[in-house]
Amino acid sequence: MKFQLWSTDEYGQTSILQNADDYESLLERAKSLANSANVDNVLTAEEKLRNWEAALPTACDEYGDPIETYLFAGRSTTGAYVFYDISDGTPNLVNISEVSSQAEVRFYLGNLDGEDWYAKDEYGKFINNIKADELKDKTLYAIKAI
Repeated sequence: MKFQLWSTDEYGQTSILQNADDYESLLERAKSLANSANVDNVLTAEEKLRNWEAALPTACDEYGDPIETYLFAGRSTTGAYVFYDISDGTPNLVNISEVSSQAEVRFYLGNLDGEDWYAKDEYGKFINNIKADELKDKTLYAIKAI
């Protein structure tokens, strides 16, 4: 099975960024792209918290650690946001609401000051709704099985 790394920008335009035989390398590339967009700039750490551009939706456990068996896959053919559940080695599409019932969906922005950085709202709470206002006009990365 092959995989593709996709991006969807603030205008809803999608682009295929890379193809690979494994999803792990694409996951690392998506994290690197988010980090480059959000961290590798001239803004101060405080400004970066308010002015980020790109995110990788990530399923996290109760401790905030990524659950590696879920991969964000973007929108399905029906328009619903979906993840792949790869726990059995085969990518099986599941609706984001199903993932949200078992895990917290967060939005990975990069590595800031040595720690994984996830999007928060103005009140300091993790953004966990893909339709949140804070995600409008942002680039989202997804991995698709082909």
